[in-house]
Amino acid sequence: MAVESPVKVVKSKAKSLPADYIYRRGAEHTALDFAKEVISPPPGYFNLNLADGSTRLDHFINMNPVSGPNTDIPHPVEKYPWPFEDGACLIVTIGATLAQLANLDAFMNECWRVLVNTGKLHIMAPYYSSQTYWRNWRNIMPVADETFHYYSAEWLAAQGIEKELSCDFDLKRRTFYYHDYWELRGDVAKEFARQHYFNVVSAMEIDLVAVKPIRRF
Repeated sequence: MAVESPVKVVKSKAKSLPADYIYRRGAEHTALDFAKEVISPPPGYFNLNLADGSTRLDHFINMNPVSGPNTDIPHPVEKYPWPFEDGACLIVTIGATLAQLANLDAFMNECWRVLVNTGKLHIMAPYYSSQTYWRNWRNIMPVADETFHYYSAEWLAAQGIEKELSCDFDLKRRTFYYHDYWELRGDVAKEFARQHYFNVVSAMEIDLVAVKPIRRF
């Protein structure tokens, strides 16, 4: 039996976001802690938590590949389109599952489709040069420093790179999480080590903002 979304996404009733709508983050730096700080979206909008079957996030539609106590919508991430209308999602969050996606272009396009203009895409991914990434045999897509720059029309134009975009994001924040030994070192030493050594950074957290319509430079 098909499972319907608990949130009715009706664009005609979602004229604009309330002026006092905000989302807050605490001092912690995981996708889960980020999501716990989110307040309930206004009527006509929703937040989306992808492929995190071990945890149920409040104020989110929890979409997982299979049914379970932490699932609102049983739907695989890579089965496009997702069962949501265009432009009514405020936040999309995904964790380590991102590294298991076969087609990053298709994923980013779908996130952009469901997000409102200035909607947030929050990612916590294992870093490409860490055992955190390589110890999981399901990981097939390494995530590096400039991976998500390639979905920003402004960045591509500044670099003189020609790429036909079907989505557009601004990279607002990028945070590296260092293994214990390197966490105690100075900023210069950490930056050099991250760029040249293996197993320095365990994960990278990225916040992107959807830009609609796609910019043309």
